[in-house]
Amino acid sequence: MYRSDWLDDMRWGAVALGVMTALVAQVAITLLVLNPLAITLSWTAVILVELCIAAGAFVSGWRARHAALLNGLMAGLVNAVISLLATVVQAPAQVDLLNVLFLFVTFGLMGALGGVLAGYIRTRRLAQAHR
Repeated sequence: MYRSDWLDDMRWGAVALGVMTALVAQVAITLLVLNPLAITLSWTAVILVELCIAAGAFVSGWRARHAALLNGLMAGLVNAVISLLATVVQAPAQVDLLNVLFLFVTFGLMGALGGVLAGYIRTRRLAQAHR
């Protein structure tokens, strides 16, 4: 007898779309806002990047249709791995345990938040459609 697990609920195409959305938004904000204003190492930059992660997770959760939280969380964590690899290549001296922990916790939280928001909106829309 086959038992389903959480991997059955993953929609890898939706996760990839969410990751790409977040990356494109991050690059655009960095090139258009953060670099010209020279605020790449400020809390404003951190907040804008986290919003990009939440937006990508929202896209992932929305496209997945089922298990929006799981797909959004996975999109956030994949973005954390990509961001960690970029930091290792660009500034390896900035990689320490506290920064890696902060990266994964915040990206995971934003991924979960974006996924939950997508699932909530989708559920509300379906409930209104059935009235």
